[in-house]
Amino acid sequence: INNAYAGFGLTLQANENINDFYREILSGDLTTPLPPNKEYELTIDVTTADDYTNGQFEIQALLTIDTPTILSSNGNVDPNTIPNSILLRTNPVQIINDANSWTTLRFNFNSGGGGHQFIHIGGLNTPFPSDISHIKSYYFIDNVILHEVFNPILNIQPESLCANDPSIDLSTMLTGGTTSGVFSGSGVTGTTFNPATAGVGTHTITYTIPSPIACPA
Repeated sequence: INNAYAGFGLTLQANENINDFYREILSGDLTTPLPPNKEYELTIDVTTADDYTNGQFEIQALLTIDTPTILSSNGNVDPNTIPNSILLRTNPVQIINDANSWTTLRFNFNSGGGGHQFIHIGGLNTPFPSDISHIKSYYFIDNVILHEVFNPILNIQPESLCANDPSIDLSTMLTGGTTSGVFSGSGVTGTTFNPATAGVGTHTITYTIPSPIACPA
């Protein structure tokens, strides 16, 4: 749906125990399970709803391999009771209380053993001061994006070539890249650098990873 967004809330009535608050969670499926030991960044645009700003809470995300039945509508979620789950929190913790604009939350993590195929977003494991007697808070979220983070290093050897030297394969000198990355520069065709085509002189070779695939900020 174009120009649409989703929302979730958290409510604690004045007569309720602090551990029995009502909580909504947004859940969804990933297109494919996450492979093991990869670096990822999750970004979520967040804003607070008008008139629902009493007791803002920390927005978190949880990645799971299966759909956990423990994600009930009351109380906190203990990720230690969900095998192989990954609880994502901003660092430092960000509490959103702006109803007039959108804020982007960023979560960086390693996929560990992999296999995660479900994502859950909300106030999953949110501590509250014991003196809070009433909470009524609601958030809207948009543009939930998960992408792998790459840190490419191109180490071209030898650094000096003669014009009549054979071509070199640049892909063999790249670490931490991705198959969608592109080499460019004088004398570069595909992944090959040809000294004769480049000619005599100093040449810059660039490796570019297209958006939305990310490199570290």
